[in-house]
Amino acid sequence: SPYCDAIIVVNRSKKDRLAYYVNKFVTIAKVRKTRMDLIVDLYNGGSSPFIVFSSFAKYRLGYNHQKNNFVYNIKSSYVPYENGLIDSFNLQVMSILQPLTNKTFPLKPLFSILDTTEQSVKSYIDTLDVDMQSVYVINLGSGGEEKLLENALYFQTIEYIYEKYNFIPAIVRNPSQEYLQESLINAYLKDSKVPYIALKALSLEEVGAFIKQSRFILTPDTGLMHLAFALESYVLAIFTYTNPKLVDFGNEKFISIFEKFEEGVLHAKQTISFELIRDKVDALVRKMQS
Repeated sequence: SPYCDAIIVVNRSKKDRLAYYVNKFVTIAKVRKTRMDLIVDLYNGGSSPFIVFSSFAKYRLGYNHQKNNFVYNIKSSYVPYENGLIDSFNLQVMSILQPLTNKTFPLKPLFSILDTTEQSVKSYIDTLDVDMQSVYVINLGSGGEEKLLENALYFQTIEYIYEKYNFIPAIVRNPSQEYLQESLINAYLKDSKVPYIALKALSLEEVGAFIKQSRFILTPDTGLMHLAFALESYVLAIFTYTNPKLVDFGNEKFISIFEKFEEGVLHAKQTISFELIRDKVDALVRKMQS
């Protein structure tokens, strides 16, 4: 981000407890050395109040409802999930600025891609020998197993999209979850009549550049979904666990797939049917064509 001058990284790994505590105090020392005028704590939990309290920052902004609110001398009165309402996570985070300004801010995430990366990905696309107007991206991976969809459903969807719209899937190869791409191809696509692209391992920036060139992305609720929001791509997002209200900020190119969440429920295991996915695919294509 062009607005970020420096990053102080907190190593949160607890595999080595001694290293964990050493890293924490090294982080605190770096923050104190910076002599910040203002710290805005977007998290207000875990170690963050302790780091803020130890920073000697003149102004320390946090949420009024948190139990450690004595740490902060400027406080936002916003309370998430008040009266059972679910606001998008972006709105929750941006509400921290409430005491500083009366302005409202767009909630769309931002992501920049270097020109050199764009060119590198275009060269990679040339080797694939495909018309990118017929290509969409499928992301299978997610940090949580509860967010994964069965490969059988993905294959049904891929087959339907190809037979009805002649669109070809480009399947993301997820770091540490490479087996997802491999199992979908080996168990379903290899012996089918559906053409496909097995993407090589790409960096996050390279995946973003590829998504920009494609028609849309079909993905579970995970990082690449948010990346696609930033790129203003069409997004067909499958929610098997998290309430989509937590991520929806009114993007017209976003179509969510979920069965039902009770009022005020943030997380609940969902059973997704092919018929639901099929109807949402048709809705997305209509939206792209309108």
